[in-house]
Amino acid sequence: MKDEAVKIQNDLESACSRHKEAQNELDRLYASIFQGPTPSFPEEDEAERKAESTTKAYNMASTQLETDRQVFRALEDAHKRIKSSLCSIEDALDYSRWDMFGGGSAADLMERDALHKAETEVIQAQMLVMQAQRFSPVVKSLPPVKIASGSIMSDMLFDNIFTDMNFHDKIKDSRAEVQNCENALRSQLQASKERFQASEQKVKLQSDLLKSAREELQTARQRIFETLANGEHPPKSSSTQPTESEAPPPYS
Repeated sequence: MKDEAVKIQNDLESACSRHKEAQNELDRLYASIFQGPTPSFPEEDEAERKAESTTKAYNMASTQLETDRQVFRALEDAHKRIKSSLCSIEDALDYSRWDMFGGGSAADLMERDALHKAETEVIQAQMLVMQAQRFSPVVKSLPPVKIASGSIMSDMLFDNIFTDMNFHDKIKDSRAEVQNCENALRSQLQASKERFQASEQKVKLQSDLLKSAREELQTARQRIFETLANGEHPPKSSSTQPTESEAPPPYS
C-alpha cells in the first residue's frame, strides 16, 4: 500500500508539474498577443487592468505579511529571553538565601553567575526589540532594567548577614524590573501576533482575488483568441470614420 501510495504521489506531482508548465506557456502566449492596449477588445483591456491592480495589491499585502512575520518572531524571541532572565534571577535569589544561611564564597559565585546570565538575557532581548523596531515603527522600546551586581572581592572581605540581606533586596528589585519589562513585552507580542494574523487573512483574501482576476483575464483572452481563429472580425472601434449616411451634407 505504501509503494502504491508513493507511485500515485509521484504521478500526481509529475502531472501538477506538467500542468503548471503548460499554464505558464499559455500565459506567455496570451501575453505576447494581448499585452498592452487592445482598442478592438475593451473587455480584455478592462480584465488586464483588473489583474494588474490585483497583482499590485497582492504584492503589497505579501510584503506587509513578511514584515509582520519578522516583527512577531523577533518579539517572540525577545519574550523568551526575558522569561529566561526571570528564571536566572529566581536562581540568584535561591543562592542568595543560601548565602544568608552560611553558603559562603560558593554561594556568592553561583549567585553572581545567575545574575550575569539574567543580565545577558535582558541585553539580548533589548537587541531583538531593536531589530523589530527596524521593521516596524509601532514597536516600543522596553522599560529600563538594572540587574543587581556586586563585587566578589567585597563579599569575601565584608561578607556578613547584613550585607547578604541588603544584596538579597537588590536582587528582588531587579526581579520587579524584569517582571515589569516582561509585562510590557507580552503586551507588544500579543499586538504583534494580531497584526500578523490579520496580514495572513489579508494575503489569503488578495490571493483569492488575484486568482479570480487572472482566470477572468484568461477567459477573456481565450474567447477573443477563439473568435479570431474562427475567422470572425472584432467589432469596429468607435473612432472609425462616419458612414455615408452619417456624413454631413456637402457645402453649397
